[in-house]
Amino acid sequence: AGAVLYRTRDGRLFPYQPGSAEQGTWNELYFARPGSGKSVAMNANNLGLILSPGFRHLPFVRIIDIGPSSEGLISLVREALPPNRRHEAQFHAPQNHPDWAINPLDTQLGFRCPLPLERAFLVSFLSVLATPPGATLPPEGVADLAGLAIDLAFAHFSDEQAPKLYAPAQDRDVDTALQRLELTLEERPTWWEVVDALFDAGDRTTAIRAQRHAAPLLSDLIAIAQIPQVGHLYGEGMRLEDTAESPIQLFDRVISATTREWPMLAYPTRFDLGNARVASLDVAALCGDMTPVGQRQTAIAYLLARHVLGRDLFLDAGAARLAPPRYRPYYRERVDQLLAYPKKFCADEKHRCGHSAAIDAQFVRDMREGRKANVQVALASQILDDFSDEMVELATTAYIMEYDSDETAEAVRAKFSLSPSALALLRVHGTGPTAAGAPFLCVLRTKGGLIAQLLYLTTGPIELWALSTTAEDRLLRQRLSERFGPRRARAALAQAFPGGSIKGELQRRLDRGAEAAVDRDTLLASIEAEVAALAVRLRADACGPLGRTD
Repeated sequence: AGAVLYRTRDGRLFPYQPGSAEQGTWNELYFARPGSGKSVAMNANNLGLILSPGFRHLPFVRIIDIGPSSEGLISLVREALPPNRRHEAQFHAPQNHPDWAINPLDTQLGFRCPLPLERAFLVSFLSVLATPPGATLPPEGVADLAGLAIDLAFAHFSDEQAPKLYAPAQDRDVDTALQRLELTLEERPTWWEVVDALFDAGDRTTAIRAQRHAAPLLSDLIAIAQIPQVGHLYGEGMRLEDTAESPIQLFDRVISATTREWPMLAYPTRFDLGNARVASLDVAALCGDMTPVGQRQTAIAYLLARHVLGRDLFLDAGAARLAPPRYRPYYRERVDQLLAYPKKFCADEKHRCGHSAAIDAQFVRDMREGRKANVQVALASQILDDFSDEMVELATTAYIMEYDSDETAEAVRAKFSLSPSALALLRVHGTGPTAAGAPFLCVLRTKGGLIAQLLYLTTGPIELWALSTTAEDRLLRQRLSERFGPRRARAALAQAFPGGSIKGELQRRLDRGAEAAVDRDTLLASIEAEVAALAVRLRADACGPLGRTD
């Protein structure tokens, strides 16, 4: 039994259940060159998890993406939900602008300091900021300095030392809630007192907004790094070999540059996911190119997206024990609700980050800790070397989407203990998506042993059109969705092109019109008109929740 149905080479069904009890952990690796179907395979597995039987609510699925390859999945889920629940499926493309402000130093509601996993994330994040382009590690001592600065910053802004003072007009929603609830505060109240008062009054949403003003900002770390306790350890008596700076000077320079170059990191948080359960962030606008400078920029974007998407997924019973007393019942209930449903965290296009030690450490930490919080972790990249040895060791499912070369195949065989016959099948049949489906070698590490099987991912036309990442398909899908709505557009596209793509048909028409010098844009507009005519004939109420027609 399984929510995802693959096919063997001879046509038999091969059911697969994401998060199956047959595996001890659920860490997935997808690797192959572009166009091999790895993003479609990841999204198909995510859809299978979402549609698994026995759930009263949606499971939690969070995706870091570069480009809109997951937008079709989010649209598919969103359109299948009743209107009052469509906020549970969200797709966003953040921009480096204060309106999208995200403070990585935010903590869980009520917590005056980060949880252990959150502190580890912050050290990784600050380490990436301090890592020179092209390097994999930050300069010596910087990671330790970052950890000390984080601890001192949260201690400084806690209730006992110098908490930030509340001031009207900083957040209109908080001001309105305080008036509506008729809450009485002490003279010169602190933001932490406002947070506690709103929480005690039952307004958790506004309490979260208030806490964003109580938390330290990145810019606050500069002042923290100047206190004698830090200077004694990382000040003038210690010099970095490459820059002749002290770690404190480097740290201050890096934080100042970050808040200048990344306006979205310079303010209290303004963007969050609210009550979303299935969510994807397209971080393309935040990423750089494949140069060392661009890869470092991409690594920053990935860690920032990991903070937004994953900070609530890894909560476990330990969070309730560490919470301030008034918040413990809330966290016990919240953790119980989170553990009742599977959760999945996905990161596509990992190769864009380069070989950043901080990125690898964060993903390895997620893969190690996922089982305790019932979290599945999926990473996709172009080649096996994009994954560290620890990631390969921790992986319990691997999707090898095509045969690259004999040298690469030997490395794959050694790392996953595969038989020569399995790779021989992949060499013959692993040539990319075909009319019969997308072939891949599936490697499953189960409690009963290793399973390696050549399988085909064969999806129906509706899902193919929802999940396709081909540029021409995405453009046509977007244009028709804007005119007719996503559900009706998918239904028309599936009837007109049940193969799930127009790429082949577009090329055929280009070849036939070569002598007449017909251009691609004209032919694409012609195809759009044909599908639009079909969409007009379809009744909107004849399209089922996923776009299937009566």
